[in-house]
Order: sequence, then structure tokens, then C-alpha cells
Amino acid sequence: MKILLRNCIHHSSVFVVHEDGEAVYKSSSLPSGIKDLENEVNGYNWYNSFRSDKVNVNVELRTDYYIRLKIKHLNALAPNINNGYLKNIPYIELAVEHYVYIWSQLPSNLNTYPVHGDYSIEGNILFKDDNVFVIDWEHFSAQGGVLGFDAMYLLFETLWLNGNNSKVVLNHIIKMIRFIQNNNCLHPIFLNNPLSNIISFMQEHRRIWGEQFQKMPIVNYATSDVVKIDNYINEGLPI
Repeated sequence: MKILLRNCIHHSSVFVVHEDGEAVYKSSSLPSGIKDLENEVNGYNWYNSFRSDKVNVNVELRTDYYIRLKIKHLNALAPNINNGYLKNIPYIELAVEHYVYIWSQLPSNLNTYPVHGDYSIEGNILFKDDNVFVIDWEHFSAQGGVLGFDAMYLLFETLWLNGNNSKVVLNHIIKMIRFIQNNNCLHPIFLNNPLSNIISFMQEHRRIWGEQFQKMPIVNYATSDVVKIDNYINEGLPI
């Protein structure tokens, strides 16, 4: 049975159809949607180059005015983001570890790094036991990124979605930042005022998200919250 999952929501130009237990089909006949799906293919190809168990993605049809992708069903699930930050810590840590595993395979002296653009446990990262699969590469950019961005984005998006700025949560974020840093996957810019610098990067590189920029949770933080969060993290992350 095929079910329409997404019909051009959040300024997206992509239709998404799920065939139960078989595959997800993504298609578009609009220029912006075609571009997004071409990005997705490029992102999967890049990601698969670092995996032994590759995500099966095929371009079923491509013309000058239309594209359709078939992404084979993955026997894996996304966590329930509504469970809150603390209950999702096991998934957050697996996702951060997976980021480190993939991006640490790149040379350490690159000027720019690839970006997923929406590295999120809210549906874009799937889990089966200790296996992690990153999907939805529509915002992929092969160049122009800063090392560590996606992992940091995940932490602060999960924080925003759950609205829990308690010391316990922020201390866990500090722990994760240290982990990313210790594995040489973090640009020094994120060691001081990390949330503010993530938002600044996104504002300076809006092209990555295009018309979907405003739907990205992180850019909707209140300025007062950004200052409070950064001040707390700065104290826990001495440079």
C-alpha cells in the first residue's frame, strides 16, 4: 500500500510517497525540488562511500523537468522526539558518535567540509540497535561547511524542540561537545558561544536551506535564550 507522507510542506517542492515495507519514493517537477533531490542523491553517494552497509538509492526517472527517486526501506526507526532530551540521550549519543565516525574519515586539513544540513533525530536519523542510518540529504552541500556543524546542530535542535534548558541537559551538551572535540571533529569556532556561532553560520549560508531556512528550529531561538545557553556552556568549556 502506498501512502502520501509529504506533499510539499515547509516550502519544500518534493512529494514523498511511502510504500509499506518496501521503499520511499521522492519526486518533483519543480526546479527547486529537482535541485533538492539531486542534492539528496549526491549526499547519499557521499555518505555511502563511508559505509559498508549502504543505503539503497536509485534515480528511477530523470528528465529535464522531472525526477523520481526510490529509496529502499530501512529496517530502522526514529526515536520519539516528544520523549524529551533526557530520555533520548542514548540516541543523541549514538548520532554524535556516528557523525564522528563518518566525518573523521575525511582529511583533517580541509578548508571546508560537507554538510548534511538537517542532522536531526526528529526523523532524519534512524536507529536499529547500535546501527545508525542518516537519511534525507536534500540540504546536502559538499563544500562550504565547518567541521562539527551537523553534530552541534543536532544537539541544539534537540534542546530547542524539548524546551528544557536545565543544567542537567546543558551539562550533557557540554559532554558531547568535548567528545566531538576530543575526536578532532570540531572547529574551534564552536568552543566559544557555540549556539550563536551555529546560528551565524546558518544565516551566512542560507543558500544551503533555501526557502526552507525559516523552518529550521535553531534559527528561531530567542536571543535571550541564546545568550543564557552560550554563557553557561562557555563556563563549562574553557578554551
